[in-house]
Amino acid sequence: MCGLIGFTGKQKANPFIINKLMIANDKRGGHSTGYYDGNDFVKVLGKSVGLHQQVRQLKTNKFIGHTR
Repeated sequence: MCGLIGFTGKQKANPFIINKLMIANDKRGGHSTGYYDGNDFVKVLGKSVGLHQQVRQLKTNKFIGHTR
């Protein structure tokens, strides 16, 4: 089943929390995972393990993540 997570605000998102949300959301599917951070679309096939390092370094006030 697909899952979505998101964040928007005046302050930057906490990358630790965003990463935890991506890990939890990954349990919903695992065929493909990706995100949009206000600047770039990033996508991987399979589980989000390949995205964890990138997500932990994000400094954004917009974030949409998906798992299919």
